[in-house]
Amino acid sequence: MKVPSQKPPASGSAMSRSTNGESSSRPTSDRRRTAADPNLTAAAAARNQVARRSSKPLLDPHGIYGTRTSYRLRAAQRRQTMQTLFVLAFLLALAVGLFSWARRVVPIAPDWTQPLPAAPSAPSVLPGGAESALLVPTRSGSLLSVSAGSGVSKTLFTAAAPLRAEPLVTGQTVFVPCEDGTLFAVDRRDGKTQWQHHTRSAMTTRPALVRVALPVRAGLPIPAPSAPSAPGAPASALPNAAPAAPVTPQKPSTEMRPVVIAGNDSGEIVALEAGSGKLLWRQAARAPVGDGLAVGSEAAGSARVFVPLLGGAGARGGLLCLDARSGRILWGRGRDLIAAHLAAPVVGAVEKNGRERVFCGGDDGSILCLDARSGRILWKVFAQPLPKVEAANASRGASNSETPSDAAGDVPLGGSEAGAEAILLRGEPLLKTYRWGTQLVLGGNDGGVRCLDARDGRLLWTFDAGAAVRCRPRSLRLGAEGQAVTGSLSAPRAASSRADRGAATGDATGDAGGGTVRDADARDLLLVGSDGPAAFALDARSGAMVWRFDTQGAASDTPHLHNDRLLLVTREGYAQSFPLPR
Repeated sequence: MKVPSQKPPASGSAMSRSTNGESSSRPTSDRRRTAADPNLTAAAAARNQVARRSSKPLLDPHGIYGTRTSYRLRAAQRRQTMQTLFVLAFLLALAVGLFSWARRVVPIAPDWTQPLPAAPSAPSVLPGGAESALLVPTRSGSLLSVSAGSGVSKTLFTAAAPLRAEPLVTGQTVFVPCEDGTLFAVDRRDGKTQWQHHTRSAMTTRPALVRVALPVRAGLPIPAPSAPSAPGAPASALPNAAPAAPVTPQKPSTEMRPVVIAGNDSGEIVALEAGSGKLLWRQAARAPVGDGLAVGSEAAGSARVFVPLLGGAGARGGLLCLDARSGRILWGRGRDLIAAHLAAPVVGAVEKNGRERVFCGGDDGSILCLDARSGRILWKVFAQPLPKVEAANASRGASNSETPSDAAGDVPLGGSEAGAEAILLRGEPLLKTYRWGTQLVLGGNDGGVRCLDARDGRLLWTFDAGAAVRCRPRSLRLGAEGQAVTGSLSAPRAASSRADRGAATGDATGDAGGGTVRDADARDLLLVGSDGPAAFALDARSGAMVWRFDTQGAASDTPHLHNDRLLLVTREGYAQSFPLPR
C-alpha cells in the first residue's frame, strides 16, 4: 500500500495546536531546542502564560533589575511613613490649638469710657463711701472729681501750678501737694481751701497722716470725774461707805491728734497739724524726697515715718526713718539703696511676733527688707531679667532666681549687684498676708510683676505684662458667686491705727470691704496696670492671668474697685469702667 507523502509545514507559518486548544507559533528552531531540553519547554510555557494573563507587561520579567526594584519599594514605604507622621503632627497641633483657644483669656470690654477735660499727671484716688468719686490731679493744676458710676467729671479744686503728686484723703479733707511748693487742705465736698502751707520747693510727694501725742491745746473742757467703783450704784448707796472726798479733775498733758507729714524736692520735710495747718517741726534731708511717705505702727504715741530719698549727681539717695512726734532722724540707709526715682516703701509685720519690716526697691534691681526699728538689713535680693526668671520658674520652689545677700547686705551671694542686666523697680510694692503666707508684689520697667516671700525674699512667681509696671498692685477677694467681698477701698488714705491703714491700702493686715467669706469659697486676685493698653487680674497664689482689661491708652494708674466694677484712668486722659465677670 502506498503511503501518501506528507509535506512539513512551512517555517514561521505552520501552527501546531496544543492539547488544550491553544495555537502555538513557535518557529522550528525553537521546537528543536524544546525537544532537546524539556525543562526549557516548561519555563517558556509558564512565561507565556503569565504574559497572556497580565494586562500590563512586566518591567523586569527576567529579574535583571530586582535589586533596584526593592530599593524603590523601600523608598515608597518611607515616603508613606513620613506622610503619616506629618498628618499625625498636624492633627496634634490642631488639637493643642483648639484646647488653647478654648482656655484663652477673652479681653473684657468697658461699660463706659469718658474723656477727661485735662490729662492726668499723678495717680488717682478713690476715697469710697456713698459719694464715691475718683480724684484725679492734672497738669493744668486742677483736681478733677470723676463720678465712679457714670464717669462724669467736674473740677473740684484749681491751683496755680501743675499737680504732680498723688493727693491724700482722710475723712472729708483732701491734702493736695502742688508744684509751686504749697500743700493745700481742701474740703472734699465743695472744694474750698481750709488752709495752706508754703515751702521753698516743688512738692511732688504724696503726704502721710499719723496720730501723735501732742500737748493739749488751751480752752479744752475738763473731763468729768471717774465713775464709782461699784457699777450701777452711786457711792453713797454702798454700805458703810465713807463720805466721798471732793475730786479735783486732772487735765491730761497730751492728746492724740492727726498730723500731716509732707516733703518737697529740696529735701525739706515738714509736719503740720491736720486741722489747722500749724507747723510742728521741720527736718532737712540730703536729697529730694521720693514719690510718697510711709508710716509704721503708732507705739507710745509716736509713730515712725519712712522717707525715700532720690539719688542724683550730688546725692546717692536712700531711706530715712524719722520720729513722727519730733522729726528726729532715727536711722538712715544710703549706700544700700540707690534710685533716681524711688516709690514709697511699704511697712508691715511678717512674723507672728508683730515686729515690723520695711520693703523697698531700687534702680539697681535690688529689693530690700529692713527692720523698721533699727534699719538693719534682714535680706536683700536682686531681680533678674524676665527670660531667666521664667526659666527658673520651670522648677518652682527648687531655686531662687533672685540673688540673696548676707545679713549685712554688703556681699551678694551668687551674682553681681548691678550691671547690664539690672532692671528698674519703680513701682510701689504691695504687702499682703494670705492663708498660705505673706507675699510682696512689685513691678518693674521690664514689664515683670514679681511676687516674693516676704519672710526670706524667695521668688514665688513672675508675670510678664508686656509693658512697664510702675503702679502699685491692688488686692481683690472674690466670693463664691464672683462678687468682690474685699479690696473695694482705694489706696492710701490716712488712718488712726495700723489696722485701719492696712484696710485702706491693702497692706499687711488685709483689705477692707463689705462682708466676710469662707476661705474655701473665696478667690484671691491681684489687679495690675501697665504702661501698655491693658490691665490684668492675676491669681494671687500662682500668678496666672485670670482676666484682661483692654483700655483706651496706657493703664499706668492703679486700678480701683467700686460696686463690682473696675475703674481706671489712662495716661491719655480717659476714665473707664469694666465689669467683673461672674
